[in-house]
Amino acid sequence: MRFLPPVAVAIPLMVIWLQLELYDTRFALIVTYTLLTLSTVIWLAIPAFKAVPKEVEEAGRVDGYGPYAIFFKVALPIAARSLVGAIAFGFVLVWNEFLIALMLTTSDAKTLPIVASELSQLGRDVPWGILNASVILLSLPPLLMVGVLSGFLNAAFKRKRDAA
Repeated sequence: MRFLPPVAVAIPLMVIWLQLELYDTRFALIVTYTLLTLSTVIWLAIPAFKAVPKEVEEAGRVDGYGPYAIFFKVALPIAARSLVGAIAFGFVLVWNEFLIALMLTTSDAKTLPIVASELSQLGRDVPWGILNASVILLSLPPLLMVGVLSGFLNAAFKRKRDAA
């Protein structure tokens, strides 16, 4: 999503979803955002898994682990901090996205930024209470994610400091 202008992605996606008769559905939004974010998350996750020492993986093989067990029990816990950062970055990309949601929805499957922008375009009849509540709702998930991530990072740094 950061490598191309959103309009360069939104117009072809709109044509695809219109031809598949899935325009203005939650399914189309979920698939679109998953496809757009997945590449970025994978791109950020590759260095995390490359940083896993080969010796640790070999130790897992010596312990009798198969390839899946090595991945889930050895490599994934080591790369978890970087993966959490990559997932948080993907969440922020999707949460703040406006143009693609605006072009892929009309009435049935709207995201909160679209609803908030529509409320502010009512002229003199702006329902300020509802608009303010929507702004609070828009800001809560990123704030909660920051709180969870800061607790996770504080615990990780504390473990690292205690080990040293």
